[in-house]
Amino acid sequence: MHFTIRNASVVTISKAAAALLIATSFGAGTATADDSWKLTVNNTGSAPLKVVILDTTSKDITGDRSAEYISKGSGWVMVKKKGTYSWQVIAKGDSQPCQRQSGVSGSSITVQCEAKKEEKPAATATPTPSSTSTSLSGTQQSGSGCSLSNITSKGCPPKVVQEMNDLRKKADEADKALAQVEADLNSLGPKDKAKLDAIYQRYIQAKATADYLKGMTGKQQSGQPAENIDYKTKYEKKEDDLGKVLKAKATAILGCVPQFSKTSIGCERETNVGGGKK
Repeated sequence: MHFTIRNASVVTISKAAAALLIATSFGAGTATADDSWKLTVNNTGSAPLKVVILDTTSKDITGDRSAEYISKGSGWVMVKKKGTYSWQVIAKGDSQPCQRQSGVSGSSITVQCEAKKEEKPAATATPTPSSTSTSLSGTQQSGSGCSLSNITSKGCPPKVVQEMNDLRKKADEADKALAQVEADLNSLGPKDKAKLDAIYQRYIQAKATADYLKGMTGKQQSGQPAENIDYKTKYEKKEDDLGKVLKAKATAILGCVPQFSKTSIGCERETNVGGGKK
């Protein structure tokens, strides 16, 4: 009899231990599957913003929010999935994002969209050419969804996307051409007059492209993204640096104070420098 009771106790304890083990394992599995985390949102703009988080497949993984719209200051949203994500913010009353960014992995983001000013009724329904034209500064305001670092068909009209890509292509061509001109100038010897003339012609062509790009740069307006490229400042510095190299080489080779025209290099007055006239 004693032997039977003891076995029953052991069986009862074993069942309890098994149940505890199953419950513990189930609880551990549930905790492991929960990848939700809190993303801090810093709103530095004047417009209240709704934050939407997307995974790499563009699936909405936004969880609970501290508020539907986060006003100026700090707030947070829960994210349902760990890993790289994209975010976009929508101003109250709008249906399209006013700012977005892809390939993000940080635990906080800073957002900014300015509140729209009330527009006065137009005097006429016919748009003027200036109101319908697209400029570099106009397409880069954060409210348009367009920027040089984030050009997408969703955020920008196709015409704007093409214009921005064309500007980038022209800038790449100008950068390469000006860099090659500088390298070729530095390799010139004191008797390389013919080479100097050929290099100057290439410099004129590259400068024409740079001048075009400088004209496409508008003054940076409030609310524009930080990646706005100021072509004017960029190419003015390049031309200034390259102009010093060009003047020094021309002086040494021609033996005079050089005078630069739109097509050639001449002499303003003679000097005793270099291998040219003396």
